[in-house]
Amino acid sequence: MATTKKTTPAETKEAAVKTAEAVAAEVKTDAEKKAPAKKEAAKKETAKKETVKKTAAKKPAAKKEAPKAAEKKAPAKKTTKKKGLAYEDVVAAAKKKLAAADLTRIKYPIAANVELNGAAEGIFYIYIDEANNISVEPYKYNDYDIEFRADTDAFVAVMNGKKNVYDALAEGLIKVSGNVKKAILLINAAL
Repeated sequence: MATTKKTTPAETKEAAVKTAEAVAAEVKTDAEKKAPAKKEAAKKETAKKETVKKTAAKKPAAKKEAPKAAEKKAPAKKTTKKKGLAYEDVVAAAKKKLAAADLTRIKYPIAANVELNGAAEGIFYIYIDEANNISVEPYKYNDYDIEFRADTDAFVAVMNGKKNVYDALAEGLIKVSGNVKKAILLINAAL
């Protein structure tokens, strides 16, 4: 038979206190365990804020506008130099323009020399074959049908669409000699 031990109220109170102390100790150890984790999280948050500050410091500050009174005192500089044209740039522009040209009305080969005078002096040729393939090369072609002699600035203006080719011809900025029929076909198709 099992015998049960009778506990006195003092023993019960003592057991309750021991249990309460054990629970408090567990809570304390849990809090101590969580404290380093909280400290670590706080360190990470601080590191993030410092990183944000560093990246903000690397970015250039927005320019502050000068007071309007200062703007009135200092006149704007008007020393702008016109960029000179290079011969290679003119040839490249001619290649680009002629590559986009509608050559469907040209039924036979056309060879043309272009002699530039002025800012970018030089000679290049334009050749269109029977299949409407076009070549623009930076050297003289000896067996040409047409010869253009042009001021560089006027020729570039015509190529860029800023000046009408017929106005340039009338003003003498571009001169044409050779086969008139082929010259008209090339001018209408490409320029």
